[in-house]
Amino acid sequence: MRLRVAVGSVALALTVALTAGCGAAAPPAPAAAVTDNPDCLAPQVLSDLGLVLDARIGTPHADAPDSGRMPDDFHPVSVLRCSVGGTLLDGAGIWGAVSQTRLEGDLDPLLDALTLPSLRRADDCPRGTAALPGLWLVDALGRAVRPTVPTGECGAMRTEVATALAGLRETDQADYPVQLISKANPAKGE
Repeated sequence: MRLRVAVGSVALALTVALTAGCGAAAPPAPAAAVTDNPDCLAPQVLSDLGLVLDARIGTPHADAPDSGRMPDDFHPVSVLRCSVGGTLLDGAGIWGAVSQTRLEGDLDPLLDALTLPSLRRADDCPRGTAALPGLWLVDALGRAVRPTVPTGECGAMRTEVATALAGLRETDQADYPVQLISKANPAKGE
């Protein structure tokens, strides 16, 4: 009889331990690597935006580290936002561009929003969700990390992230050619 009670107690203890583990939070995402070169033209950033750097632009840019959660000992003072820009015109033709925008202000709402989880994708989302912007968090020394941007039900950035970005002020903006869309018409007689 004692053996039966002991086995039952062990089984109960195992059931309680396993059930308690089911409610445990998922481990935190890996921390993003810190780099000295935040770059909107890095191949990984362009790929996230659905673009590829045209070989005519010149030397490929250095790889960007993977995105992840902000390291605990990293203290950003600004944001570098990379997004699909408009078009640029030069002697070669019309180019699709990447816009690089520096944002400053109170980063706390953004940092809080970046810790939110991505929402589960809904079944009724429209096709062709807009690309997420590439984000770099930049510290006072110019070092940067690529945070993971949490997404909403249809794959766009969560509203909380968009609202926090909208609350920052733009301090600098530049457009860079990336892909030749249309070649220039050569002048007659050439």
